[in-house]
Order: sequence, then C-alpha cells, then structure tokens
Amino acid sequence: MNISDVNKIVGSNIKACRLKQGLSGDQLASLMGCSQQHVSRIERGAVRLSIDNLCFIAFILNVNAHDLITDLGFKLSTEETLADYYHVWD
Repeated sequence: MNISDVNKIVGSNIKACRLKQGLSGDQLASLMGCSQQHVSRIERGAVRLSIDNLCFIAFILNVNAHDLITDLGFKLSTEETLADYYHVWD
C-alpha cells in the first residue's frame, strides 16, 4: 500500500460519512470554508490531508477521526505504519 491508497481510503470514508449525514459536497465545502472542487479532490484521494484537517472534517461530520481511517489498519502490513506514509518524524 502506498500513500495514494491511503488517501483514497480516507477520502472514500469521508464521502461515506458525508452521505450518511445527508450532506452534499457543496454543503460540506461550505462548512469547511473551501470549494466543492476541493471536497471532491479530498474524497477521490487526490489530496493528502493533514491531521488537523482530518480532525476538522471528522468534527464537521460528527464522527471520530478514527472512523475516517478505520480500514487502514486492516490493509497495512505488520511492518508498515501510518507514520511511514505521513512521515510523522520528519
């Protein structure tokens, strides 16, 4: 799994939570203070989110940030961690 895969999974989870809340892309964009195009890029995995933005989106969607990254743990090998992809220690 590479960073592109991680971004796509997180984006897909954000979209699923948004739809579950009954929000359109435009509505989420308005709440986030960004364009609908930016929300679309996030949901497609074309944007690498910071932890701050991930938590902000989770807050808006009334979910835990963990809910947005839930599937990642099952797809990472035992040697890999999210830190490997997000360069947490750089």
